[in-house]
Amino acid sequence: MYSHHPKEHTMSWTAQHRRGDVLRELAERLEQREDHTLAPVLPTTVPAPFHDHRDLVGALQFRWHHRLVGLLEQRLDADPESSADRAGAVSEAWAEAARSLPGLRALLDAQLVDPVDPEVGEAMRRATAKERQLLAAMAGIGGRVDVRPDSRAVSAGRELEQAARARLAERPEPSVAPSRVERVPRGSARFVRRLREVLAA
Repeated sequence: MYSHHPKEHTMSWTAQHRRGDVLRELAERLEQREDHTLAPVLPTTVPAPFHDHRDLVGALQFRWHHRLVGLLEQRLDADPESSADRAGAVSEAWAEAARSLPGLRALLDAQLVDPVDPEVGEAMRRATAKERQLLAAMAGIGGRVDVRPDSRAVSAGRELEQAARARLAERPEPSVAPSRVERVPRGSARFVRRLREVLAA
């Protein structure tokens, strides 16, 4: 329940900004690594004000999702007519997100395969299934994005992700300027809000 107590409000505001500062610092360290083929390691001690590793990884994963959403909208802005064109646009958006955040993507991949604890592993599996369902929906081959993952949509999204990873292997260098990648295009509030609802469920 929201409190109007000035001190509580100030502490909450401070904690919120502290979370953002810690997250940005960790994300910057991830991207400064020279070899992104090696799985990055999470801090042994979870930095305050994050509660645990699940909280920290969840925040990092939402950072990835925010980047992916922006690129999906850029790629689909031309509204490709055929399903093949849309599928290609979705795969390229995923690949571009991975090119722009190789350290973060490597960490998320590592936590999906070998999570720091069971809670992180379960959260990663759920979030990955939802993301793949989103990819399929954006490509027009998986129906609408729903809170309950559909196995066919998840499978279709996995194929789109695999195609994106193949693109990444062919052309690993970044192709989008960071300033453009960070900006979520105007008119995307409803899409982002829906994504938040699905990922938080």
